Amino acid sequence: MHTHLHDYADQLGVTITHATLLEQGKEADYNHATRTIRIDPRLPPTHYLWALAHELGHAHYGHTTNTPRNEHKADKHALTLLINPSDYITAETEADGNPEHTAALLGIPLHALYLYQQRLTQNRADSG
Repeated sequence: MHTHLHDYADQLGVTITHATLLEQGKEADYNHATRTIRIDPRLPPTHYLWALAHELGHAHYGHTTNTPRNEHKADKHALTLLINPSDYITAETEADGNPEHTAALLGIPLHALYLYQQRLTQNRADSG
């Protein structure tokens, strides 16, 4: 399951462990002091991948606190880890613009697709 994410974690020196976190209201978390990501293995596959990529974003930036800014940066990093722009175009075309189908083809949760689309819209607005 997306071995590139596990390889990336190795490059960052981050250990990935499984823990039951859903009862605590979490899917995953990152501890910078121990360089450990804990993730609940009961998550559906697309949510597991998103949570892992998001926590890898925290590791990439060395976040030690959960602030709105840090969460936004981790989300943006997760998008770059999970979505290849050409794959997005292919999936969106194949899905005939249907968001649920596009997300399924990309293997990501729907909210991640919406974040990606917001980023595309923002990038277009910023560039002119």
